[in-house]
Amino acid sequence: MRLLTLCYPTFGKDNALHLNSAGTRIVLAPDQFHVELSERGWQVDVVSLAEPTQLPLFRSGLTMKRIEEVDLNDYDVFWHMFRDPTQPEVLAELERLRLDFGGKPILNDTLRLRQHHKRVYLPVLERYGLAPRIITNVQPTPSWISSHSTFVSPERREISTNVFNNNRGDYPERGTGRIVTEFVDNRVEGLHSIVRIGYALGGGFRGWRYFSPLPAFKSGNAVRSEPYSLPEQFQAAVAAALNELGCDVCHFEAVPLPDRIVIFDVNPYPTADGTTLTPITADLAEQLTRRLTPERNVH
Repeated sequence: MRLLTLCYPTFGKDNALHLNSAGTRIVLAPDQFHVELSERGWQVDVVSLAEPTQLPLFRSGLTMKRIEEVDLNDYDVFWHMFRDPTQPEVLAELERLRLDFGGKPILNDTLRLRQHHKRVYLPVLERYGLAPRIITNVQPTPSWISSHSTFVSPERREISTNVFNNNRGDYPERGTGRIVTEFVDNRVEGLHSIVRIGYALGGGFRGWRYFSPLPAFKSGNAVRSEPYSLPEQFQAAVAAALNELGCDVCHFEAVPLPDRIVIFDVNPYPTADGTTLTPITADLAEQLTRRLTPERNVH
């Protein structure tokens, strides 16, 4: 299989290249996918729609090409590896280029993800019984518990989070970007838990469950974690919802309950390497290989 990834590895108000701390490599959050797919026999090229550089990508070591250096006819699959919601600069460049992908598969088509944020995707998930209820008549006060840009009401009934992924204030026109939803309290013996699960083309559904005494926390400061697989009874609804949203490959985070899974974040531009993240990426790379390689295509 030959994959061409289109990316735009910049961030910040000055649209600078996203470099590692040493300034020697380009950071592209999902780059570990290129490593895993290459190990499974894929040929991978990466094109940057931003100003090109000779620096390699951080994980794969690939050097990004210009769009003029590749022939789209040479590839079997394309991946729009852009931040979400799609940056205006990316949309403008794609409009200028008017690329013809010849009807071949495009993973995470940016035209479908151009409005990917919680005010759009939580209502879709809610229709499938998969999302917390959005609350419009409550706003955070100084008494709310604060942790990692998240605020939980003292009674643990509501939670305020960022609307946008990858939100560094780059686009003021998007507004303050906060949303209040119901807080789903699943404490057991004093520990809250959340799950991060990988998804690709109708499958995957494996990841990790993280535990913390805090009502809102990140995986990095969890007190412990354990492997987790989404129960089969929820998988069809999750796949249908993510397909409607245009998420071919993503991580989603959720609160697990015995009779329900409550998704609060869907990230189609996920960091793909780390202690618990690399195993998820490897699993999704295997799923992509099964689904997209003709001789191994198993639905």
